[in-house]
Amino acid sequence: MSRKKTNDDENSGLSRRGFLKGAGFAVAAAGSGVIPPLQDEKAKDEDVAILGAEETKISFTINGQKIDTMASPSTTLLDLIRDRLDLTGSKRVCDRGSCGACTVL
Repeated sequence: MSRKKTNDDENSGLSRRGFLKGAGFAVAAAGSGVIPPLQDEKAKDEDVAILGAEETKISFTINGQKIDTMASPSTTLLDLIRDRLDLTGSKRVCDRGSCGACTVL
């Protein structure tokens, strides 16, 4: 059972195809610089410290010893403990942190 299109159907609003075309254009325009990015005027005027990929000082106590070390923001606690401090009691099993094998208390 097919339905015959009428003028009301054609003028009833935005079609899915029209929406996707418009959305694609908006993404392309934002990526190409046609549309300027939004900027926070307050952040532009003030001295704001932006944290990047550089290493940050971390201090904690492990096995009763105070540890001061440096690590980048992308370093996991497991990698820090195993690779930098050579404490291999915590194990990497699933590599996603979902199984609990690498849990540190």
